[in-house]
Amino acid sequence: MAEVDLESGVLSAAAQIGAGNVLRFRSDHPDSTARIEGVAVPHWEAAKALVLRLCDRLPHLDYVGWDVAITEHGPVVIEGNSHPSLRFFQLYRSLLSDPRVAAFLEARAIEVHGSAA
Repeated sequence: MAEVDLESGVLSAAAQIGAGNVLRFRSDHPDSTARIEGVAVPHWEAAKALVLRLCDRLPHLDYVGWDVAITEHGPVVIEGNSHPSLRFFQLYRSLLSDPRVAAFLEARAIEVHGSAA
């Protein structure tokens, strides 16, 4: 899992949980050795626009984890996951450090485990 800069679409180093549940960060993929860190997600603006359109068209689904694949022709939605776990999203920073996210989660009584905030 890598963090994506929301403005640029550039990936951070990726988190990997290895043997003995040891967390490490790496700049390349463990199997293919393809570079991860510093790579811009292709079709990033189109992917963001796609997810925002979904949110606009499905306002009753206010807490969804969208799985999006990036193809050579652009982004494609694989699925939406209702009430996804937030555990791994906090490897890079606490979700509660963003007041908008904290207010959203509090209003819906969504528990955030492992938060530093």
